Amino acid sequence: MSVNGPTMAFAKTAQLETNDNVIPECHRNCNNWQCNHDGEDCTLDQALTVCRPAMRRRAAILKAIPPNQYLRTSTGGFVTPDRAPVELAVTEMEAFRPALDEGNNQWKLEVEMKLSLRWADPRLREVDCKRKLDKMLTVISGSTPAVRDERESDRTLIWTPSVELNGSAISYRADASNVAPGGIKNEVSAATFAFTEGAAAPWMGDGPGDGSPLCVNCAQQELKFTWAIRIMPTPKYGSYPFDRQQFTIRFDLGDKVDIFSCKHLMNDSSSLFTTLKAKKDLDSLLPTSNEYIWNDYEQEYLSARHPKGEDGSVDKGKCDITFKVRRDPSIVFLKIIVPTIIVMYLGLLGSYFLVFDIAGDRAALLSVSMLINMVNLQQDYGLGKLMYAMWFDSFSISQIAISLIAIIELIIEHRLYHAGFEVEALVLQSIWSWLINLGIYPLMTLAIILSPMYPGKDGGMGAPSIACWIIMSICIFLAAWRWFTPH
Repeated sequence: MSVNGPTMAFAKTAQLETNDNVIPECHRNCNNWQCNHDGEDCTLDQALTVCRPAMRRRAAILKAIPPNQYLRTSTGGFVTPDRAPVELAVTEMEAFRPALDEGNNQWKLEVEMKLSLRWADPRLREVDCKRKLDKMLTVISGSTPAVRDERESDRTLIWTPSVELNGSAISYRADASNVAPGGIKNEVSAATFAFTEGAAAPWMGDGPGDGSPLCVNCAQQELKFTWAIRIMPTPKYGSYPFDRQQFTIRFDLGDKVDIFSCKHLMNDSSSLFTTLKAKKDLDSLLPTSNEYIWNDYEQEYLSARHPKGEDGSVDKGKCDITFKVRRDPSIVFLKIIVPTIIVMYLGLLGSYFLVFDIAGDRAALLSVSMLINMVNLQQDYGLGKLMYAMWFDSFSISQIAISLIAIIELIIEHRLYHAGFEVEALVLQSIWSWLINLGIYPLMTLAIILSPMYPGKDGGMGAPSIACWIIMSICIFLAAWRWFTPH
């Protein structure tokens, strides 16, 4: 009985395999790698039920840093490096978008990209779920939260780089944290995994430099996601609308990883950024609102490099992609600055009229100019709650100061005329009209505008702005000399 049982079972199995009319069955032993055969008769869940427990028992080994298959120990085993070399590449990227979370008054950087990670791991040739790795670590668009949780759990069965962007962990699980109103949903929309046994594929650049010119037994994970991450460094709007910003996306794969491809992201022919630069299409990475343009005053306005730690050492587990931009002030010029200057000149040009003709009208025009600039001081520019002064504040206060000085001059001129000093009043009006309209106001306004546009090396006042102040001082000196000259 004990002899005939297995024989009859074997015959029945052979009949099932040769009979085309028999529906294939899910065999526990023929849908995992040991059989060297997979008829795809099992569903993914059925296959993983067989192979997943075995991988969990080996988790301590499989989750360690992959060994270097080109270097061996004295006993013939593979050498385990201090850091696992990983090739990181951005294969797709939409325009990034700074967004203000008004709830907590914090800025976020909304990014949408596709990330590729490649590393060599010869241990995956022998894992129990080898034939199912691609499916068990893949997430498709529209996957349910339960499926995402399961795939995220399966990722912990083998070593994979943990990805953080500016401190936000990128996970298969959707991030339920709040983002800016109208902002994007934090989610990995699609993820794929592939393991190529034996075949060799070229690394980006010159490779990790550990004796492996090609990626053999290569594992590759691709993540397509949208995420609202913390802005690094914190934006400063003191010189708005002439501000220059730096947006950094920091990829952190952990302290046991060497992102060797970081230095090649801007010059390797396979890199997205190199391709966009060759096509002169780098502007496609900037916000679609067109509020920012590349800061071409910088030698490198787009760069990728490893950051340095507090001790000054290079952190190879991180890679910073930095975008240096400056705001395009043309719209602000047309909508606010130019109209303000026109209104100011409407009031100041009244100085050419004699005081005994329309003194009240001159005062009214100057008062209107002052009122408009007071309104500008209260303008909300959508930058959040700022506890420091902006360039616009300095600009508006300077316009108010000019209007106030012009009103004081008008009062003095009016008092001189009614006190019987008509000649002095006429001389003052003659000197003041050209001094304020051709000297003080245009030069001071130009100096204030040029100061943030062309700052000095230390961020202070630049040469063009200093030149305006010097010329204005000369004009004031000439006006004083003319006043004290006998007339």
